[in-house]
Amino acid sequence: MQESQNNSIQATPQTREIGIQVDIYGSDRDTVETEEEPDDNLEESDSEMDDSDIEWSLSNDEDDEEMKPKNVSSISGDTKFIVYKSSLEQLLPSQCLLCGNPKQDTDFEWRVLGTVVHIQSTCNRCDCLWEWASQPFTGMMPWGNLVFAAAILFSGASPLKAINTLKFAGIQCFSNRTYFSLQQLYLVPAVEMKWLSILNHVIDVHEGHGDLYPRCLHGPLDDRDWIKQGSKAYVELEAVVKGKLLVNDIQKLSHIGQTSSLESFHKVVCTKAVHFFFKQMQARLFLAAMHFNENSSRQQSMTKDGNKQYAVSYPKGRGGEGVAKEVKVDQTFNYIADLMDAVVELRELNDSYTKARDAIDRHVQVPPPIAQSTPKPPKDVTIQRHTTHFN
Repeated sequence: MQESQNNSIQATPQTREIGIQVDIYGSDRDTVETEEEPDDNLEESDSEMDDSDIEWSLSNDEDDEEMKPKNVSSISGDTKFIVYKSSLEQLLPSQCLLCGNPKQDTDFEWRVLGTVVHIQSTCNRCDCLWEWASQPFTGMMPWGNLVFAAAILFSGASPLKAINTLKFAGIQCFSNRTYFSLQQLYLVPAVEMKWLSILNHVIDVHEGHGDLYPRCLHGPLDDRDWIKQGSKAYVELEAVVKGKLLVNDIQKLSHIGQTSSLESFHKVVCTKAVHFFFKQMQARLFLAAMHFNENSSRQQSMTKDGNKQYAVSYPKGRGGEGVAKEVKVDQTFNYIADLMDAVVELRELNDSYTKARDAIDRHVQVPPPIAQSTPKPPKDVTIQRHTTHFN
């Protein structure tokens, strides 16, 4: 198939844009302090949910081989780019691929779904249809939506701030509602499965963790004393790892000792200054534990001359006196790549929202928020008290 381009004539082709997503937040979004919507809100509104922002199909066959990923790593590890629309327009076919009709006589339709753009052209002479999408699809979902949502959670970023960052830069992205759906159906389950695989590792079982984590990724281990399954130590560890009150357990650590490590642990992906609901709080604590276990014993960095490296800080409490601190080697994030692949595999296993919802364990009891432990006065009484106080 021969393609040609006329550099002497550059006319603007006829284009038509269809906005799938017009409001990044929706009409009734939550307050800034709350980074998550309750899970039951999504469950109760399944039939009324607007899936146009979540899943969307191309007009050609869903099973098109060009849209199918070749393997897991090609999805999570493939290099992505930020591209301007004007640059994409330069790559549009200069003529109809069937009859050679110039693109000036061709209608182009741009469709956006979250992070993906789909371009479709229709020749006005022969009605030839040409299509291109900026990402591969899994069923009716663009892979980029799932991968970016996973990156937000696994990096400990605020969903609101991450989406706002792209919005302010004019970069197309999905809505908060889409993020919450992806988090509930794919991201949190992947984190929980990874966390529960620890119970096998501590008893020297490094295979058979499940479909997502069939084996540990580490190499051969030296002989050591492993915990025996069924022992008192294992039962105690299992109670913590599988415990429904894990958040409360974390808060009870190290009351009389140095708590700087605990504070660092919290700040990794689950800062105490931002409100998250229980399941998302728990998933972020699991992530913090994985990150902490991988990086808490980092070695001290060395200079080119082989000397230990230090940095000097000047805290206010020391009156300007310098304090030497060890400079550690850079942090590693090896667990992130494993989690990314797990999310992709989970989507391939549950390739529709219906299957993903059915796979969620809804029998886990979520403790009620502390705010619900006290009776609430009627709204009109609270408003009257407020107006009376300031008037």
